[in-house]
Amino acid sequence: MLWDKLLKGKTARLIVTMDAPNWYYCLIYKSPGHNSFKKGILEYCGVKPVKITSFGSIKSSDEMMRKKMIKK
Repeated sequence: MLWDKLLKGKTARLIVTMDAPNWYYCLIYKSPGHNSFKKGILEYCGVKPVKITSFGSIKSSDEMMRKKMIKK
């Protein structure tokens, strides 16, 4: 209403890597980075839907886990 959503009709996929486990980031921190980027930037510009794919514990992952992440 107060601004033009110039990217209306567009969609987005965020691919996020982090060192914290996903459950910890979501449960304890309430996903502040995901929410601010999704709602504060993309949805503000009219981008919907925004899907988020998160990969946690990157530092401690082994080669096989990383290959699974890349495949996903």
